[in-house]
Amino acid sequence: MKKSGQICKPLASILVINPTQIWTRTTRKEKNHWKKKLKRNQKNNEKV
Repeated sequence: MKKSGQICKPLASILVINPTQIWTRTTRKEKNHWKKKLKRNQKNNEKV
């Protein structure tokens, strides 16, 4: 699970630069994972 933390930052910056390109490369499983993560982050942000 250590890798996910390291991948997180560069992947986030790539998503901002070119979301469609990275989205086509990612698998459906990864997409669902990131969707869940984004939803979780949004909920956390709303709480604050």
